[in-house]
Amino acid sequence: MLRTLRLLLLPFSWLYGLVLTIRRKLYTWGYFKAYRAPVPVISVGNISTGGTGKTPVAAYILSHLSQYNISAAYLSRGYGRKTKGYLRVNPSTGNSLQYGDEALQIAHQFPELPVAVCEKRAIGIQQLLSETDVQVIVLDDAFQHLAVARDLNLVVMDAQRLPDQDFILPAGNLREVLSTLKKADFFIINKLSHKALLPEIEKRLGKWGKEMAFCRPAFHDIRTFQEEVYRIQNGQSIHAFAGIGNPHYFFDQLRTQGFQLKGVTAFSDHHDYQAREFASILADLGPETILLTTEKDYHRLKDADWLSQYDHFTWTYLPMYLKWWKGEVTLQANIHRVLQDFAI
Repeated sequence: MLRTLRLLLLPFSWLYGLVLTIRRKLYTWGYFKAYRAPVPVISVGNISTGGTGKTPVAAYILSHLSQYNISAAYLSRGYGRKTKGYLRVNPSTGNSLQYGDEALQIAHQFPELPVAVCEKRAIGIQQLLSETDVQVIVLDDAFQHLAVARDLNLVVMDAQRLPDQDFILPAGNLREVLSTLKKADFFIINKLSHKALLPEIEKRLGKWGKEMAFCRPAFHDIRTFQEEVYRIQNGQSIHAFAGIGNPHYFFDQLRTQGFQLKGVTAFSDHHDYQAREFASILADLGPETILLTTEKDYHRLKDADWLSQYDHFTWTYLPMYLKWWKGEVTLQANIHRVLQDFAI
């Protein structure tokens, strides 16, 4: 049934791909101009819909730059927010409806760094540079945002769902035609569960001639919604839930790392949680149940006014970082090459 539906949608995918190709050509031919920032712009993007793990990669780059005392700012469009225009993110006074969950997560992780949202990225960069003296802009979800010139174009892929055998929207999950991968500078393949799969992926993606790095998500200590470290005791009931691009990968990772899950609930990416949804979920759970979610989901939920109705449950989340299988040093070398071009 799904295959038949994809075949029926293929003509619309071809039309969409043609529109995307013409749009890129108009920039190439100079009909549209891309803004060139006076500081290096590192773009972290993808070519597929769903959660490839762009935000953890952006967080890794920000952390790496800070280790070298290089001042950086993070800018995204603020997907899922109810506001418009340019906003500086203040994690202590705002919420995900104001800033978007990903920008709020980054601001929470890096409170000392400028974090902003703006759907028009060129305006956002100019505003950030007028307010701060940052040396680098890390631009999230910008592979398709041609209005800004990038100095390092990183494309993040999900190892579970590689793009090379997919179709363009709406028949498939590709946001661009595959040929645009030639515009990337570097591939980052995330969610690679087993290192043994690495050679096959290198062969499949090797035709684009790009350097690659391979990683997977790993977790820090569990934290409560009050930001306290929490230790799960043997025999405690755990119900995991997530509203991310690939929630079932998150659940599988939990099981792989030894979490005994009594149940799971998957929501759509950037899901706007409502009290009634949890009323039905929690009705079948005892108050000793641990509710466990992702860091991104935590930032969408933590300020919900209805959460106090269920404070007899323990709400927890897992901060995440990236574990690198291969290519981390090569990725860092590409970052520093760009910095050297700007004499940083």
